[in-house]
Amino acid sequence: MPTCLLLTVWFLLCIPGSLHMVGAQNQIGATTHPDDEKALNSIFAAWKIRASRAWNTSGELCSGAAIDDNIFIDDKAYNPFIKCDCTFNSSTFCRITALKVYALDVVGPIPPQLWTLIYLSNLNLAQNYLTGSISPAIGNLTRMEWL
Repeated sequence: MPTCLLLTVWFLLCIPGSLHMVGAQNQIGATTHPDDEKALNSIFAAWKIRASRAWNTSGELCSGAAIDDNIFIDDKAYNPFIKCDCTFNSSTFCRITALKVYALDVVGPIPPQLWTLIYLSNLNLAQNYLTGSISPAIGNLTRMEWL
């Protein structure tokens, strides 16, 4: 009888942990959508900035801090920084939902690739030296909440 009770307790304790692990694996297995990856790499190249090793540890843009729910876009330890949502296409793709390039003395025009990041809801480009007009393509950013 005690063996049956132990197995029951073990089963009840392990199943919720297993479900949590499956969810984490699905999120980790998702990759950055190729359109977002191409756009972000192009933007960073135009502005001559690089992703911090603190959040882009694996070469996969939407990894580490970018998908960690405990780290927020306003975290001062991460700049430049992105946040991603990895629930698209049955958790196979991550889309960039936030971009911060804050006070990095970026000089020049806003690259047109920025307007292709259509899942952005938060964009912080404050305290840089950006020039030119804002493109009408900003209308592509229909999910924008914070600019």
